[in-house]
Amino acid sequence: MGISFRCKYCQKFFIALLAKTKYCSEKCRREYYYKKNRVPIITKKCKVCGKVFKTNIKIKIFCNRLCKNVYHRQGVIKIKNCLFCNKQFECTNNTKKYCNIICYTKAKRLRERSNYVSDTRRNN
Repeated sequence: MGISFRCKYCQKFFIALLAKTKYCSEKCRREYYYKKNRVPIITKKCKVCGKVFKTNIKIKIFCNRLCKNVYHRQGVIKIKNCLFCNKQFECTNNTKKYCNIICYTKAKRLRERSNYVSDTRRNN
């Protein structure tokens, strides 16, 4: 019927239906794996404010959400060339391709015209 085992976490005896059961309860199983797989606490320095903080997450670089938001809002200024007029401009966004809305609309119209011409040629 049941097999008597000793719990791997709390060391109490319990009766189990399966031979592979190692813990007397779900709580003991969770506690055992938490204790076994716990990551050590590391001391780090915040990338924005320089405050020293403790964490168990290896990739964490900010002490709190406020510092994270400040860092991501300020951005890094890059100098790029406009794809339409080839003029240099500063931007903080990696996806920006044109120096202003005028160059963007002119390039868009040019693309649409070339697509329209190629579509009409294909249909004839």
